[in-house]
Amino acid sequence: MSDSPPEVAAPSLLFLDLDGTLISVSSEKEFLQHLLGRGSLSGRAFVRWMANYALHPLRSLREGKGWNRTYLRYLRPEVAEREASSFSADVLTDRVRPELLRLLTRWRREETEVVLMTSSLRWLAEPVGAVAGATKVIASDPQVVDGRFTGRLSGPRPWGRTKRLLAEEVVKDRDISPQDCMAAGDSWADRYLMCYCGKSLAVHPSCRLERLARKEGWPIMRGRHTRWA
Repeated sequence: MSDSPPEVAAPSLLFLDLDGTLISVSSEKEFLQHLLGRGSLSGRAFVRWMANYALHPLRSLREGKGWNRTYLRYLRPEVAEREASSFSADVLTDRVRPELLRLLTRWRREETEVVLMTSSLRWLAEPVGAVAGATKVIASDPQVVDGRFTGRLSGPRPWGRTKRLLAEEVVKDRDISPQDCMAAGDSWADRYLMCYCGKSLAVHPSCRLERLARKEGWPIMRGRHTRWA
């Protein structure tokens, strides 16, 4: 069950989260299952990827479970890009939350700029961002050296506090005030960006984020929270 948020004035700029907010699933989790199902990623590679979490539990606490991109080492960059873009266009775009899309459509008519900001892979984010009318997508870009993935990123991972820092750059570039911006998110890690903006919208939030939203008076779209794992 979900409901539409109360009437909220259209912001000048909306920072929009992907997983659990714009779409009802975790994009890379779904992509990994797709790779396994197609045989593009072997079971042995998947086990090694999972073992990396077991070896670095503190990093998962600090950076969230999505930090681990070592599974990419077992894929060719051109294959990963093709598979991810196709999967997003064919599958993830159908997971867009219709109630949020209706709100975005109305806001865009009032000239709200939408910036999709996610720690997910850019290849997964861009097709969904197009559906949402995003003018800019800030996402994770895998590092490639000598034609192979390193398992690291070539730039910052838009998650937690880093989302706020990246948003500050956008606000400065647009020469607008944070008070004229809104952030839409679903997880506790989104709180840094949501507290930075003048307005925020909690979409199917986690319990902790919902408590914060109630305290701050943010509108809430209620529904089942999407978990990474």
